[in-house]
Amino acid sequence: METIGLFGFNKQKWISVNRTLKFYTDVLRSYFSLSYLSETDQDWHTRSYAAVINVNSSKCWDIKPHPDFPLIFVMNGGLILDQTFLRRHLSNLETADVLIVNCSSDVSILKRILTVLPRICLLPLPVDLKIFKPLQKDKCRSYLPVSKSDYTIGFIGRLLPQKNLHQFLRLLFKLKKAVYPRRINAIVVGSFWIDYPILPYVTESYPDNIKILIHKLNLSEDVCFISSNLDDDDLAIIYNSLDLLIHPTHSIDENFGYVPVEAMACGIPVIGSAYGGLKDYVMHGETGYLIPTWATSAGIRMEVEYGFMKSLSLLRNKKLWLKLSHACIHRAHNYHTFSECSKILINSIKGAIRHRSTGRYENIKISDFGYKISEEKYLPDTSKSWEDYHAVVSNYASNTVPIPHLSSFVRLYGPITKKDEKYVLNDDAWPAEYPINMVPEIVLERCTKNTLVCDLINTGSISLRHIAKLVEVGLLICS
Repeated sequence: METIGLFGFNKQKWISVNRTLKFYTDVLRSYFSLSYLSETDQDWHTRSYAAVINVNSSKCWDIKPHPDFPLIFVMNGGLILDQTFLRRHLSNLETADVLIVNCSSDVSILKRILTVLPRICLLPLPVDLKIFKPLQKDKCRSYLPVSKSDYTIGFIGRLLPQKNLHQFLRLLFKLKKAVYPRRINAIVVGSFWIDYPILPYVTESYPDNIKILIHKLNLSEDVCFISSNLDDDDLAIIYNSLDLLIHPTHSIDENFGYVPVEAMACGIPVIGSAYGGLKDYVMHGETGYLIPTWATSAGIRMEVEYGFMKSLSLLRNKKLWLKLSHACIHRAHNYHTFSECSKILINSIKGAIRHRSTGRYENIKISDFGYKISEEKYLPDTSKSWEDYHAVVSNYASNTVPIPHLSSFVRLYGPITKKDEKYVLNDDAWPAEYPINMVPEIVLERCTKNTLVCDLINTGSISLRHIAKLVEVGLLICS
């Protein structure tokens, strides 16, 4: 049996990464002998491995000369988070090497930054269909404080600003009014992560901000918070108690999400942001609905109103809900089984080994294309800024920035407050600040709700070009 070396397969702090690593090792040990390598291993590249797989490790990237076996890199979110590192090191690889990615947006990025590519493995990930399966909804709800509600929606994930729990709560508020006198409840599963390092604008104050928002929207009796330390059986009960999973994530490295796929395996339709991996794994109009997203110079924006409308239509239309529910189960059982995903992984690794053995390979080549860093700055300073991510994140979004026309509707993306001679967008994921002279009073007065562009222009206070600029910088959204 051939031996494969493994770098970075030690336990991680992310539950989802540990689940992925377990999948890899469960699959690989059926076909190969496994050799676990540590960061202190110095002569690994001289050994007789069939291949070496690297995940969450800086090893393998700058070894020269290239070892006599293929190098396989599990990219996770690296194509978004580590562009500078990648452009410095990718040219050390060869066309027999493999980059494993989890969404087609990653493939698009690679094709944009490379002229000679390595082997690319687009790998969906499996869920345990013996656990995540349809269960009796009434029985599942009886274990939770939602048994008397007519509808239940759920939010499951890390409680970070860019996971958009605050947008979820505003959606719940609107649904609560829309379905009255019927009652709707929400289950939120997750834990706050106050030292999250990526674009941490308000992570420390986010727990308090959520408490304030719940009080302001009068949702205290409508939201049940559950800690994230659940086992899979308990999580399956949570999924099956829901009518909808709402997944409005703006996490910039969201290349795959176990949560939406697990929900679908339980027959629960998903309303999610059309971003990254969700574009591949939530089938729009079939297993749920995707909310259009785009990247502005002041962060990611999405058409929140669209998410509300689709959520409401699914809650009110039982026939449509059942149709999507059946499609969810079918999708999970056809694309996210252990056997289907393991087949893709093993074929990719064996293909790389065969490719290397032919001797017909060459060095990877980086394209001249470079992502231009925006010179405009609207978001707070962080160690690595939004401007560094903006251009590459555009590959993960579903849309380009909308261009307003006379017949378009525009509205403020969120509430605006005045602070230190600037207008501040009250959105915890993207707390952008805009110069006072950039925002005409007519916008603040009229655009708290959908407003026709031609009506704004007819006031003589603003031009179509100025409105387009406010959309581009994320203050207004256009539909």
